[in-house]
Amino acid sequence: MVIDVKVDRLEEMLIKTQEEVQKTNLIVQGMALSINKLGNEMFDFKKKTELSFDRMNKKWEDVIKKLGTLVEDMVIPNIEFIAEKYFMLKNVRIYTRTKIYNPVNDAEQREFDVIAVYSDRIILVEAKSNPRPDEARDFIDLIKSKEFFKYFPEYTGRELIPVFASFHIPGNVLKQLTKHKIFAMGIKEDTMDILNLELLKL
Repeated sequence: MVIDVKVDRLEEMLIKTQEEVQKTNLIVQGMALSINKLGNEMFDFKKKTELSFDRMNKKWEDVIKKLGTLVEDMVIPNIEFIAEKYFMLKNVRIYTRTKIYNPVNDAEQREFDVIAVYSDRIILVEAKSNPRPDEARDFIDLIKSKEFFKYFPEYTGRELIPVFASFHIPGNVLKQLTKHKIFAMGIKEDTMDILNLELLKL
């Protein structure tokens, strides 16, 4: 009789243990589902964040490009005035945002912002929305190398007048340009004009 009671208790304990195990399994499964759901939500959030950053970066790129073209758009109507006022040049052909391959090596390509062509001179303008010293240095190197004539051999022999243009040119960049006899073009009063006129006396 005592043995039967013990067996009954053992069976009862075993049943309760099995029920507890099942409950624990259900809890674990529920936690796993929650973790999996949270993981998916985090992945979706990461993807959406990446897309938002991509869209934001694209918008910034568009703004920067637009700023660059704004400078060029301001340069174009003023370049004729400057050419006539300071260099007595008339009858111009102006080319903007010109992409051209090297006629000798078509693997090389350059883009020139503004090219004003006169009978015996060329005004070459580099336009920047936020000019940095390294960008001025690149333009100085371009002028010194006479690389422009490599892309336009038909203009060889004409005097090249280099102009570096922006809405605002920092003092250090202006000094750098003046030192290398590059004209700086920026906003003066309500229009764009040459900022380092002392170069005209050289």
